[in-house]
Amino acid sequence: MKKKIILFIVIIVALVLLVPIPFKLKDGGSIEFKALLYTITKYHKLDMESETGFKDGLGIKILGMEVYNNLNENEIHKKESEKTDIPDAVMIDGKIYYSTGEKSTITGRCGNMDGYISSTVENGSLPTKNDESNFGTDFGYQRVKTDEIEVFMNGDFIVFKVEEKD
Repeated sequence: MKKKIILFIVIIVALVLLVPIPFKLKDGGSIEFKALLYTITKYHKLDMESETGFKDGLGIKILGMEVYNNLNENEIHKKESEKTDIPDAVMIDGKIYYSTGEKSTITGRCGNMDGYISSTVENGSLPTKNDESNFGTDFGYQRVKTDEIEVFMNGDFIVFKVEEKD
């Protein structure tokens, strides 16, 4: 009888650790499957430069560490040829936040976003109104400090800070 109870408990723990929950990302159709031990992201991103209008790929993280990603980091966000001297920027509450290019190190965050980027300006321009960016729309963000936010992009939170730029 005790062996059956132990086996039942082991099966329940394995299910909790290994069975993923799907989440739809707001980037054109990507789906992220999250379990406690791993995350698999099936990328299906909008890409107006490609023939199909989408870019597909796969990313795998185990215990939070990326072990596979068949999309180049530059391709995930934007093509190298599109880069300008003006970094990725977003205006929130009248302040312009610039990307540091760093992934967030915060763990155990809440799942609610403080807001979403709802409009965009041309790449190479600075945003002029709240919830506007120069890198696209439908990205969620969370406020971290008075001069720092984190934007959820391509399955990761990216750090943005208020800085004086020319």
